[in-house]
Amino acid sequence: MTHKHALAGALAALVIATSAATANADTIFNNFLPGNTFSEAGRLLQGPDVHNIGDVDQAVAFTVGPQDYFLTSVLLGLSVSGAGSPFDGTGPLKVEIASDLGGLPGSVLLSIDTMVVQPPTHQVVTVTSPGVLKLSANTTYWVIANTQGLFDGAWNYPDYNNPDAGPTAGRSNNGAWSLHAQPNDGRMALQVNGFLDRSSVPDDGASWALLGAGVCGLMVFSRGRQSAIRG
Repeated sequence: MTHKHALAGALAALVIATSAATANADTIFNNFLPGNTFSEAGRLLQGPDVHNIGDVDQAVAFTVGPQDYFLTSVLLGLSVSGAGSPFDGTGPLKVEIASDLGGLPGSVLLSIDTMVVQPPTHQVVTVTSPGVLKLSANTTYWVIANTQGLFDGAWNYPDYNNPDAGPTAGRSNNGAWSLHAQPNDGRMALQVNGFLDRSSVPDDGASWALLGAGVCGLMVFSRGRQSAIRG
């Protein structure tokens, strides 16, 4: 390999390493207790085929920080009915991301996944996004637990005794959304993760400093090689 090729290869490796260091997914919102634990109490979730109350969906609002992200995953703290109940709790659950419309869930921007949630009764359910939904800085969105079929359970609070004050809403039989009283219950257990949109960061000082230091080091190395060859 020639010296020119070695120099180019080293610079390329530096750029790749710098990019990889900044590519890790970040937590956009999280109100779980340590270890992703959460309360036994929550708000009812029930599919349209359960019939004793009707189709009940719930939604939680969160606001993105000062930078843009691309959504990667959502975690919900759920419980499902166990043995002995009229239904075993199994059934599809569609997790949706919606815009905010006057403080209530607006249009659905993305249906992340449709799954069948099985017992155990108390669990963290993770759904993965294809990473195409951009969450804009300083913007409020809603995560909707849209129950299907025979789903019978609840979306639980992080800590019922210390509510996470923030907007939540519910609806029955796909009707209009209505806000839940605040701050009596607070938001249900939710984590939202995403990749930082690098184009939305005007000046990533740390990355540019690292890249600049690497380029300077390579230039010094190159000059040293040339002096040694001339000598």
